[in-house]
Amino acid sequence: METRKVAKSKRYPSIRRLCSNILLLSLLGSQSFASEIICKANIDCDDGLICSKGYCTSDVDVSSNPFAKGCLHTMAEREGKQFDRLRVCNSDDAADIQRGDNCVEPDQDYIEIRIGPWNWESALALGWVYQIILSEIYGVPATIEGGYGKANTGVSFYDRASRFVFPDFSQDNSFRPVDQLLEADRVNGDCSMTEKACSHVMPEVWPGDRQTAKPYQDEGKILEAELSGVNARYGLYIPAHTVRREPSFASYIGLQGEDKRELLANTFKQPTNWSDYCSLVESNCEEGDEIAARGPATEKEGGSYFVLGAFKGYFKSHNNPNCATDPTCTGNIVSPNCQWSIYTEAQLYWNNFTLTSRGPMAGNSGYGYSHMIQIYEAAVANGEDVFFGWWEPDTVPFKYSRSTDFSFHRVAFPNPSIDCLRYRFSDEVDRCSSEFDDRVGRDSVGSCDSGMMSFRKLFSNGFLTETESVPIELRSPALAVLKGLIVPPYSIENIFDKWIQLEEDSQEENKEREGVCKFVYENLPDLLSHAPKGYPRNFKDITYSHLSNTGYAVGSITLLVAMCTAALVYKWRAVQIIKFAQVDVLYLITLGHAFIAISGITYSVSVPSDAVCTTTQWFMRLGYTLALVPLLIKVSAVNKLTRSGMACRRVEIDPNRLKKILIATVSCDLVFLILWTSIDMPKQVPTYEMDIRGEDGTVNVFTGCASDSVGWEVAAFVWEFFLLLSATVLTFQSREVIQELNESHSLAFMVYSHFIFVIARMAVYIMGEGLSDMLPSAYTLKISSLLLSFDALCTTIIYFGPKFYKVMTGQGEVLRRGKGRPVRGTNAATNGGGSHISGIRIPRNSDGTVPSLIKPKSSIKPVSRLESCESVGVQVSKVSMNVVEESKVEESIPLQDIHIDKNDKDKTSVISDTDVKKESIIEEEVPLTKTAENVDDESALVVPKQQGEGDALVEN
Repeated sequence: METRKVAKSKRYPSIRRLCSNILLLSLLGSQSFASEIICKANIDCDDGLICSKGYCTSDVDVSSNPFAKGCLHTMAEREGKQFDRLRVCNSDDAADIQRGDNCVEPDQDYIEIRIGPWNWESALALGWVYQIILSEIYGVPATIEGGYGKANTGVSFYDRASRFVFPDFSQDNSFRPVDQLLEADRVNGDCSMTEKACSHVMPEVWPGDRQTAKPYQDEGKILEAELSGVNARYGLYIPAHTVRREPSFASYIGLQGEDKRELLANTFKQPTNWSDYCSLVESNCEEGDEIAARGPATEKEGGSYFVLGAFKGYFKSHNNPNCATDPTCTGNIVSPNCQWSIYTEAQLYWNNFTLTSRGPMAGNSGYGYSHMIQIYEAAVANGEDVFFGWWEPDTVPFKYSRSTDFSFHRVAFPNPSIDCLRYRFSDEVDRCSSEFDDRVGRDSVGSCDSGMMSFRKLFSNGFLTETESVPIELRSPALAVLKGLIVPPYSIENIFDKWIQLEEDSQEENKEREGVCKFVYENLPDLLSHAPKGYPRNFKDITYSHLSNTGYAVGSITLLVAMCTAALVYKWRAVQIIKFAQVDVLYLITLGHAFIAISGITYSVSVPSDAVCTTTQWFMRLGYTLALVPLLIKVSAVNKLTRSGMACRRVEIDPNRLKKILIATVSCDLVFLILWTSIDMPKQVPTYEMDIRGEDGTVNVFTGCASDSVGWEVAAFVWEFFLLLSATVLTFQSREVIQELNESHSLAFMVYSHFIFVIARMAVYIMGEGLSDMLPSAYTLKISSLLLSFDALCTTIIYFGPKFYKVMTGQGEVLRRGKGRPVRGTNAATNGGGSHISGIRIPRNSDGTVPSLIKPKSSIKPVSRLESCESVGVQVSKVSMNVVEESKVEESIPLQDIHIDKNDKDKTSVISDTDVKKESIIEEEVPLTKTAENVDDESALVVPKQQGEGDALVEN
């Protein structure tokens, strides 16, 4: 159907219709029916359509918004200036568009702020100002609340289609502006958690809404109102041409009284919507006329009072011959709906105006915002008079301010007073009541004019709750910025004036965004004059580079020392002192120290990542296990041999015991680390520190490592202390072992060193990321790095240093076969008893007896102990433990069996501290395989391994 005005023809209707259809087809082409509607703004189009190039269309041009990258960025580019920063992205930015082209992700994890203007232009313009400031200056993502229960991204300043639409709350007629603040409080400030209309701030609040919010402020759900900087005033207006024709209408005095009833009814006619008009004409608008080019295509069109190029608008006369005396005959006033902070009915009633509002809205029979604009446009198009309720500042008065005939003239009413204003906002008056008396009140005190009002802004308590839940160093500046943001006087008027100027310059495309952006760009210093200091934050990484470099150096040296130690162990593996210490055990200890050194190096990383944090714990925990557990197993075996010998008991030591215990221990360690990593992985944890004034906005960032629970670290420290405590006990017990196997001195120093460093690390942990914040986590990390490296380095030196020194000074000679003379002994059965040791070379004592491997405790008399034993047996099977004289042995020989039998108490060698004479040296190994009859026969040194083959062995 043709959208343009069709000339009326009565003589040739069929020809007229044919021509109309031809013209329609030529205009439409391949366009959809929706594209036929002529428009000047998006408000002229149906839902889901935008006004583009004069027609409503559903096509969304991605590049139609020149400010998609940001207002300040675009304006600076136009003037050849630098403004490199793009706006931050928000949830309205389409996922299918490269966000990096038009916006950047926020530097900080600020929650998105939802701004809740209501459905009029000044509120939306102010909301855009807030959105620009937050998104482009402070890096806070911000969106505009689009309406109840639906996504309406067209209200955003950065809408890619550059639509100019208002928030739509029509789906719920009971919804109040403050309800969006209450919803934000319900979700604790996180509007992403609800599908309902939710806003952190309302930038423009009228007195009526403040009155509605008062009970919720008392409950703590809405914060106290703050000044926005905008002043406004509601009033009743008539066109300038009406005042010129009826000068008395300029004041309420010229409009009062019953004698003005007919004049007002004839002057201010009732506006008629499109559907009602079509019901008045015979053709029902099927045939176009000079008022309606066609019938309404949709329900929304049917309720419209003016549609550019389709419906010119119509004002219906009362046609009442008895109007002067008929109380129902009144002129029409276009009054807003009762939800606005207006008291039109009270003003008309108490000033005796014979005017009535006949709009479709419930309550006061008012008109909606868009319908009021359409009615004024229809009055302009038809040259009609209209009595019009409106407010300033707004674009409609600005739009017609340059018009000779239709500029707004404010009708003067009695001056406002405190009593009048208080009465209007008291419980005596209910603007939306179904009862007329409740709407107008019961006292003429409410007849005054509307006073100048300072707009306020309201904040949800959820906004405050969410803001204060974040540490001050990371806190979003949004609440502080919006509270302090006060626009300069006449700011909204300035914006509207820019809109009108752009329209007059034929720059209607994006005029609304263009005007707001120019205002912000030109007034930025004033807008930020009340903003809080210290924003935006300037985050500075504090890396303690000197400590990091020191940690790298010490850790690398420690790792090199561990590697060299392992190499020297391998080189001197056949030397007596190294062999006694167990080569396999030494390898494992050096591997553990290498792991600890690696953890020290990784802890020195300036800004550790999650992977570095996790890897460090693995190397550290496994390192301590490998460094201590093998040593504990070895010392435990020696101590067991010692205790068994002193108790006259046979002892069997499993050669695989080291491997079994080590594998079990490392497996438990691995299970712990796997659980730790999978459940609560150590990760990068930055801590922040800011000057208490924070005026320069610099925040020092200290990056450390931690898990959510401190229990993992505590468990790891407990494990280390357990290992060290076990080492302490075993070291104390090993002091009675013969000199060749006695490492109690070096072990004591090593355990003492470990204890010192572990306690130091625990103290640093507690003062840092553990249980307090006395030290920055990054600092404690670097200190821990040095402690770990020094721990491994010191223990390596303490344990391996003396051994290597003896090797290099010749005190740890190599075991050599065939030198010295063999041990001779007598068989108990033939020679009255003796000591028989199989599979090892041992020098004799000066009295011909074989020395014991075990030193007796001074508090126990060896003789009395041995006398109580009829037979003493000590058996060591398949253990790579070697008991030899240091200076005369080239290579160790494993103890296959050790038997000490006592049949003759008088001739038995008593365990003592008697030094072994140097000349009593075994020249060659004597394999004791048979029982000997005399000491000169090597075969006589064999002691039966089983009972019943000569000597009766009694195990104690």
